Amino acid sequence: CKSHQAAAPNYSVNQKRKPSPSVNLIKTSDGCDQFIFSIGSPKLKFAASLYADSTTKFDLNFFLPQTLFQNGRVSPEALDDFVTKKMTCKCQSNKNWTITTARLSFAYTSENDAKQYKQFYKDYEKKMRLSMFEVQKNEVLLFLITPKFFRSALKSVILKNTFGNRYTKGSTYALVLTNVRLCKAPNLSKVSDRPT
Repeated sequence: CKSHQAAAPNYSVNQKRKPSPSVNLIKTSDGCDQFIFSIGSPKLKFAASLYADSTTKFDLNFFLPQTLFQNGRVSPEALDDFVTKKMTCKCQSNKNWTITTARLSFAYTSENDAKQYKQFYKDYEKKMRLSMFEVQKNEVLLFLITPKFFRSALKSVILKNTFGNRYTKGSTYALVLTNVRLCKAPNLSKVSDRPT
């Protein structure tokens, strides 16, 4: 595991600004400070920290594995439809789904990670696609929502209510959809982003 205190931050790259005291570092299921996102096409890999902020409704600490493998790409419209169906379905066979978010940060990762991320998001925004990670089959899905999609692509009432006007502009967010029961996120106005 890498500790986010091990590297000197460089804030010159977008999303490399220091997280504010109103956010909280999320740890991997193994207690690591950073997640590794493995993208299939184009083949890229980058490390990033995940932070809970005012958009985060449920606690993701120790819930997600360190390495996340992409297994699909979806259009913003497909994501809107998918999330709406999962969150509003009243079928007896359908488990209750929960939606929550976390903000990506590169404040404590390498310049190469930031470059790989930049290549990823430019390519996906150009193609109007969102990256999908099936973390746990039929139970946990994660989507990376890059800055462009907040401005124009996300239309569903559920996603608008999830983010509202509370998201950090210019940032990428991990949107987690799960039917695994999660605890409510802590009151972030009273916590620090420093790991304990």
